[in-house]
Amino acid sequence: MDIYILYILFAIMIAASLIWLAWYLYHPLKDNSLDIEKSNTLIDEQKKQELQADLQLNLIDPNQFDNAKNDITKNSNSNLNPTDTYQKKVKKKPIYIIGFLVIFIITSSFGFYKILSNYEPVNKAQDNIKQYTIIENYLAENPQDALAWHALAIIYSDLNEQDKAIQAYEKSYQLDSQNQELLTEYAAILASNTNTLSGRPIELINQALEINPYSPDALYLAGIHAVSLRDFNSAQSFWQRSLSLLPADSQYKQVVKNLLNELSQMIKEEEINHKEDGLDYKDNFITIKVTFSDEILSSRSQNDYVMIYVKADKKTPMPIAIKKIKLKDFSNEVVLKDIDSIIPSRKLSQFKKVIAVARISKTGNAIKQEDDIEVISDIIHVEKNPIINLEFK
Repeated sequence: MDIYILYILFAIMIAASLIWLAWYLYHPLKDNSLDIEKSNTLIDEQKKQELQADLQLNLIDPNQFDNAKNDITKNSNSNLNPTDTYQKKVKKKPIYIIGFLVIFIITSSFGFYKILSNYEPVNKAQDNIKQYTIIENYLAENPQDALAWHALAIIYSDLNEQDKAIQAYEKSYQLDSQNQELLTEYAAILASNTNTLSGRPIELINQALEINPYSPDALYLAGIHAVSLRDFNSAQSFWQRSLSLLPADSQYKQVVKNLLNELSQMIKEEEINHKEDGLDYKDNFITIKVTFSDEILSSRSQNDYVMIYVKADKKTPMPIAIKKIKLKDFSNEVVLKDIDSIIPSRKLSQFKKVIAVARISKTGNAIKQEDDIEVISDIIHVEKNPIINLEFK
């Protein structure tokens, strides 16, 4: 709500209160005046009537009646005093008192409201700056504290200082590579910085899942990576496990449910498209067998990626279908089918001739890196469902 509207509502409330107060002070309630003389007269008359009734009933004789009547008259006269007419008069308050109260209430009310409206909670960014200054000073004397580096990385991330956050995460990782939460957070910030989970991020995610296979965050990220590879079945499995492990009140539970619904719809649409095209996943496939020399294997890390894909021709770098597997998990053979196509509208079965590529990559990035090595096949006729052999020498 706009601040001016709040001021207007507040002013209306104050004005209404002041009008009622002024009316009350200037027009007091009517008093109940008490006339003592009139009251005494009424009491004496009642006593005389009671005496008259007693005389008629022969409860008293005439002499007693006269004496009592005289006593009543005497007492009544002694009690009469012209000044005894008591009137409780409530005087109207002077105008200047009412004016003073009105001015005081207005100024004090708006002054107090102004104080409240100027109140500002502690700025989170300023608080984070103070915290990371303290942690940086601490780390200057204690550079081997992995938890402190982790805390500093989180603060840098909140401040959107991605480069500093990545450096702090790396410092913490070098000191403690078994912290599952650290690994997942580090993977997420690397992915947001490079717009891909391939390479180092997925390595960290896999490492996190080896430490804790029941981490919902790591499973969620693994599912996103699987979708990027069009491995929908694995993505579905990862997200279903993540959903079952999230707390009932987690705000991310509905997010994962929505992703699973979208994924199911994508899978159904692809199946329908294949049926309409008269194609089956067993048709129009390419089997690619890859072998490595001992020299190649000794020069590469087992955590490097084997990326196997087909493309339309040598001038078109965009893969049609791809699979990416870690070297340590590679069985030397893959089969590429329509389901492995990167773009649903650009299926493997739609191409007559393609070229197969096998690449060993440290990062798994789609763009070839300097230390990546690859071998390329000759032209392949897709309709023959060929078996291709590629060798790293």
